[in-house]
Amino acid sequence: PRIFLAEIFLVILLSTLFETWEHWIRHRLDQSGDHVGGKILDVLFKEFTGLGFIGLVLFLVTQSGAADWLAAKLLGVSSHQHDHHEVENPLAETFEIVHMMIFMLLVVLLFQ
Repeated sequence: PRIFLAEIFLVILLSTLFETWEHWIRHRLDQSGDHVGGKILDVLFKEFTGLGFIGLVLFLVTQSGAADWLAAKLLGVSSHQHDHHEVENPLAETFEIVHMMIFMLLVVLLFQ
């Protein structure tokens, strides 16, 4: 229960920091009259929303077992136990890697 509460606290803390950062940036852009910067920020948050949706869908696919079913159909592999260790689904791992790559691309584009 302590770890769960700590995770909830961390999510709330990170969300609060993110919202505070966004508000500060928008305020600075408004003060300077930088309308182009405001539009860039709007597009950036639209991308974050899209990535969040993709992350949610990938989470649901992997947690529901659909990724295991799809891996069995496409790759001929299945999650099973081997010597008391769960064998990971390569498709679920690939989903996670692609998701992180898309996020890193967004970060790189942000700092250009």
